[in-house]
Amino acid sequence: MQRRRWHRIGTGVAVAALAVGIAAAVVYHRLNRSTPVWVPGVAMYGAVFLVFLGLDEMSRSASRQRLERDAQAVRPRPRPHPRAASRPAAAAVPDPAGASVVPSSVRLVRARPEDKAKLTQMRLAERAEVLALDGCKPPPEDEVAAEVAAFLEEAATHAFFIVAGEHAVGCAVARPAQEEAGDWYRVESLYVVPAWRDRHIGRQALRQLAEFCRLAGAQGMVFHISPNNGRARHFLTALGYQLAYERRVSPDSSGAMGGESTGAKHGAPMQVWLLHWGW
Repeated sequence: MQRRRWHRIGTGVAVAALAVGIAAAVVYHRLNRSTPVWVPGVAMYGAVFLVFLGLDEMSRSASRQRLERDAQAVRPRPRPHPRAASRPAAAAVPDPAGASVVPSSVRLVRARPEDKAKLTQMRLAERAEVLALDGCKPPPEDEVAAEVAAFLEEAATHAFFIVAGEHAVGCAVARPAQEEAGDWYRVESLYVVPAWRDRHIGRQALRQLAEFCRLAGAQGMVFHISPNNGRARHFLTALGYQLAYERRVSPDSSGAMGGESTGAKHGAPMQVWLLHWGW
C-alpha cells in the first residue's frame, strides 16, 4: 500500500544517510583530516530517523496484535433455555424484546472457517433485503456461499460477527478497495438482524470495524450503496461519511447495503460514500 511504500522509502533514505555519514567519517579519519560538520550531521539524521521509524512500527504492530487478540477472543455461548430442545434451529438469535443492550456491550468477533454456514445465512439475508430495494430477486445460496468462502479465505479480508451481549446478531466484512487510489478499505457487508435494530448496534460495530482498518493501515473507508437505500444514506451521513460520486454497477462485483451485487442489474446507478480520517 501507499503508506507502506513511503515507509520503505523513508527507511532506505535513513539507512543511506547513516551509511554515508559513517563512511565519510572513516575516510577523513584515515586521511588525518578534520571531519566537516556535515558528516556527523548526516549520520545523526539517519540514526534519529531510523529510531523514529522503528518506534512507529513497533507501536503500530503492538496495536494490530492487541486488536487481533480481542477479535479472536472466544465467543461466549448462549445460556441454554429449558425449552431449547423444542426450538427450531432458526431461533439461534433470540428476540431481544425487553433485553437491555447498550452500545458498550457490542463487539466484533472474528469469523472462522467453521462459521461459514452461519455467516452465509446472514449474508444471504442481507443480500436479499437490499436487492429487494431495487426490485431484484435474491441471489442463489450457492453464490453467496462462495462469496463467504472467499471472505474467510482471503488474508486481506476481515470478516467478523457482531456480538451483542452473548448473541451473534449480525456480521461485518471489510477488504482493501482496489478501485480507489490509496489505502482505502471497502465495507463489503454490514448487517444486523431486524429484531436487534434501532439499538445503535450497527453504529458501534462500524466504528470498531473502521478502527480495526485504520490500525491495519487504511486511510479511510468506502461504502457502495443503492440510491434507493434511504436508510443506508441516513446511517452513513450520521457517521460522517460523504457521497463522493456515482457510477454504474459492474456485472461481477458485490457490495454492502444494496450497492453493487451480482443480483443487481448491470448498469444500474450506484453511490460511493467515503470517510477519510483527515476529514
